[in-house]
This record gives sequence, C-alpha cells and structure tokens, in this order.
Amino acid sequence: MSLATYGADAYYHRSHHYYVKDNYEQALEDAQRVLRLAPNYVGEHYRRGTVYRQRGEDIYTLQDYQPALGSSPALAEVYTERGSTYLAQGEVHKATQDFYAAIQLDADAGLAYGQCGVAWCELGHWTKVKADWTVATLLRVDIRALFHTRYESIADFEQMVGIQMPAHIVAMLDPEKALEGIRSNGISGEELHCLFHAQLTSTACCTEHSRLNVAFRKQQRELRLKLALKAYDTCELSTGLSARLAGMSSSDFIYIGQIAGEFGETERAIAAFKALTRIKFFVLAQSVR
Repeated sequence: MSLATYGADAYYHRSHHYYVKDNYEQALEDAQRVLRLAPNYVGEHYRRGTVYRQRGEDIYTLQDYQPALGSSPALAEVYTERGSTYLAQGEVHKATQDFYAAIQLDADAGLAYGQCGVAWCELGHWTKVKADWTVATLLRVDIRALFHTRYESIADFEQMVGIQMPAHIVAMLDPEKALEGIRSNGISGEELHCLFHAQLTSTACCTEHSRLNVAFRKQQRELRLKLALKAYDTCELSTGLSARLAGMSSSDFIYIGQIAGEFGETERAIAAFKALTRIKFFVLAQSVR
C-alpha cells in the first residue's frame, strides 16, 4: 500500500524523518507532497521553509514562514528563524522585530536573544547588545559562534559596518569573560554553578527531564531578575530593557519593584516574583478548566 493511501500525515512523518537525518532533498520532496494534499499544514510550511534556508533559498524561506506565523503565532522558533533569515539578508530592522516577537512569546528563547544582540551590533545599540547577550550567556547560547557566522573577526565587523565595537562588548564574545562580567554584577560563582548544573542535568536525564527543566528555568529567571534589578537601580538600563533582561513585561517588573519597596532589595523582589508567578499559574489553571 502506498504512502498516498494514508494521505498527508504519512508524508509529514516521513518528511520529518528525512529532515532530522539531514536528508534535505528527500525532506523537501515529501514536504511538497504534504502541502499539495493539505495546504494548511502549518508545521510543514515551517519545515519546508527551514529546508529552503539550509539550501540558501531565502526568498522561498520567507514565503513559507509567513503562513506558519499567520496560522500559529505561538511558534516562537519560526520568528527566530525568519529573523535570522532577514538578518542574513541585511534587513536588520525586520530581523529585530521578529526576534522581539519570539522573545515576547518565549522569554527563554536563547537563540533569539543571541541573534538580536548580533543585530543590535550592526546598529551600534551597545546597551541592548549587552542586555540580550547577558541573557543568551545565561541560557548557554554560543554567542561567539553566532557572531562569527556573519563576521570572520572583530576587524571584519568594524570594516563592514563602519562602527568600532566597545571593549566590554568584545569581551562578551569570550564565554569566560562574559561569565566574569555577570559575576561582577552581583551573581556569585556558586549561583552560576548551580544554574549550569541544573541545565546539564536537564539535558542528560530523561526520566526527570520535565522537573529538572522547570528547575533550570526557575533558577535562570531568578538570576536574570537580580541582574535586571541592579541594572535598573544603577540606571544602566531603562525600565523596558530591565524588564526584557528579567524576561517579563514592563508592568510586571514595575510591580515587583513596588512590592519590594526599593529595587536594591533583591530578596524581597524575588519573593514578589515568585508570588506573581504563582498567581499567574493559578489564573491560567482556572481558565483552562
């Protein structure tokens, strides 16, 4: 019995099999079959767009990402991929808009933070670069690899863009120096060790993956909040950028600061953050009953 007997689902699953095996030609052929049988298959638009991106056919990539986003805006990964495509084409402003959309949908979208930092470099927005790359570092994104995908070196960047990169931003391209910068802002080595241990354990452990992943997300959000509170208190970052660093809306960030009394009272702020998270979880749970 042929695959066509089973319809689009069979081709969809085989396309996925080919895709994860890096067999992009076969994946593309099955994706074409899926979309002929079921043009509204959102996931297959995304996969076909990603295959086109692997082949360097950006115009077709953008055409496929658009229906995926239009049908399911919760796909933060699609925004990140489309933003990366725009960035590769030199459309920096469109890229930052897509990265921002991804971050709004998923405050832990590490790749979106990292790529957005690269985009901010081209615009010379160094405060935004630092904020986004700090988050990406905590989420263990290889910032140096992202940067060198576009530029061979710092000198190459400066020559192409015509902007000199500040020393503290150059340092963030070195993972160890980036972590030193985070430690200098009040995050202890023990806190970072606990965070990265939780992430490694989450990746390695299958039976308790969900619980450990939640623990990692919780720890990194609390560290981000501590960094954001300090950056706001010292006027290094605006309210909006501080909230972005913390991974929350500006209104939530202001609320937590008000509950804490003074932004410098970190422990009270984290307690307020935990309370706010519990309230939001309770409201969400009630809404889906």
